[in-house]
Amino acid sequence: MEKILISVKKINLEKLIPLIFSLIVIVKYEPAPFDVLLMGLFIICLLVFGIKREFMFLILGLFIIELISVLNGAFLGRINYRYILIDIYLYLGFFTTLTFLYYFKDKKSVLIEKIFIAFTIACFVTLLIYSFVVLTDIQIPGFNITYGKLRMQGFFKDPNVAGPFFILPYLFWLNKMIDREDGVFDKKSFLIAFFLAVGVLASFSRAAYLNMFLGTVILGIYYFKNILLIIKKNYRWFIFCLIGIVLIFVVIYAIDNRYLTLFLNRLHLQSYDENRFTGQLEVISMLSENPILGIGVGNYKDVADIAAHSLYFRILGEFGILGFVLMMGSVFTVYTYSIIRRIHILPIAIFGGLLLNSFFVDTLHWRSFWFVLAWIIVELLNTMEKDKQVKEVYHGK
Repeated sequence: MEKILISVKKINLEKLIPLIFSLIVIVKYEPAPFDVLLMGLFIICLLVFGIKREFMFLILGLFIIELISVLNGAFLGRINYRYILIDIYLYLGFFTTLTFLYYFKDKKSVLIEKIFIAFTIACFVTLLIYSFVVLTDIQIPGFNITYGKLRMQGFFKDPNVAGPFFILPYLFWLNKMIDREDGVFDKKSFLIAFFLAVGVLASFSRAAYLNMFLGTVILGIYYFKNILLIIKKNYRWFIFCLIGIVLIFVVIYAIDNRYLTLFLNRLHLQSYDENRFTGQLEVISMLSENPILGIGVGNYKDVADIAAHSLYFRILGEFGILGFVLMMGSVFTVYTYSIIRRIHILPIAIFGGLLLNSFFVDTLHWRSFWFVLAWIIVELLNTMEKDKQVKEVYHGK
């Protein structure tokens, strides 16, 4: 055992973790390659870092809520083993992310940057493959890179998952571009952010557009003075870039006007939206069955004959009022408190967009959702610990 522990401690986690997270874009099948590798990282984290008490209580709380919901579903004659299994390894992955981010706190910013660079590379590879498929109409075996002819799905299950994921690295590079007080225009960050935004647009996901808009607005408000200074010092570059962007979209339209047609069409209510709204109203019948505990994990679609298409409706229907208050109440409390304690603006902007996105898409099984939530919790813990140390030094004097 001692030899195993010594070997594990020699593993370069700073290189391994970004490599694992680069595979987060491949979620066509369950468990995804990312999940399998993250379970390996879970074991490594246990051996190297141990278990932090706060994280243990947090994960135990999630598993207790899950167990109560599973037992309740079994009592009602419904049990969905597939969804239960997915929840389990996502919760363990959440615990793993909490652990390595916390214990890497001295190098956390470097590790986070490496993870986002891995996200960026994965997104660019996806975008290149998408372009190849659109131009040649040749699909990758085992994957539908496009949904229909034009919507980018990548290696995800749905365009409504692919688009929002691109927003994470997009906001990272946007933040990198405007988080400076010297007025210098970071052209590299601008170009990377632009092409990632194109990836979001290529998903033609309305929820993703709202997500990106909110995240951009949050960063824009926070860095408003920086943005004005950058524009003031580099207005010629900005005019040039704006003209370039317009020309790019004009050329795309000239080559294939289906993109504009699809974009305009996606801005309206779709034929299936009414079915989704009707399915969400089924939460009333679910609560009438058991208002406190709901209908059990993974049973929403079985009852409503359609997926919830909303994190909030799904949690309310499957976990009941008690589960909804405990789970979503905790998430919003953490998010609100992170704003009050003024942690780094980037995870606040990203998670704000995700919470808005969650009204229209069920994000419970999004790996990016749990990653950003873990990031916020660790940032909050680090801030609180620093404040505590300052108070101890002050009183010590």
